[in-house]
Amino acid sequence: MCGLRKVTLREPYPDSRPKMRGTVTGGADAPVRACDVRFGSADRPQFRLKTIQESALAGAFGQTVLKQGIEIRDGQGRPMDGSSSPTVAALRAKCADGPAVFIAEDRDPNSKHTFVRQIFASYVEAEAERLDCEPLHFRMATRM
Repeated sequence: MCGLRKVTLREPYPDSRPKMRGTVTGGADAPVRACDVRFGSADRPQFRLKTIQESALAGAFGQTVLKQGIEIRDGQGRPMDGSSSPTVAALRAKCADGPAVFIAEDRDPNSKHTFVRQIFASYVEAEAERLDCEPLHFRMATRM
């Protein structure tokens, strides 16, 4: 999904023939990478994944974005710099070139809000590997 090998859509989405559009300009060095996902004849994307990889921009994301839901914790239960809700997840990580912020949004009012919970961890892990970030292994809360 979105050009990332380890990121795949799961139930109920795989048979829905998603249309994906990357909004990256400037290639791999773009300050922000985004991927919009829409299904059927929808005019607007139902889901969006974003990586803010320019450290100056990533530093601008504060508590209103990173602490708006349930705290994300690593595999040992330690808090990470991020949170998740049924419709948005955000996480800031330390990377080789400075901080990066990863965001997943579910913009579909008719969905069952499973996209963020199903996709965010694999998306962050894939992007963090690409950006040479600290290892980011975590699970999303099963209930939000």
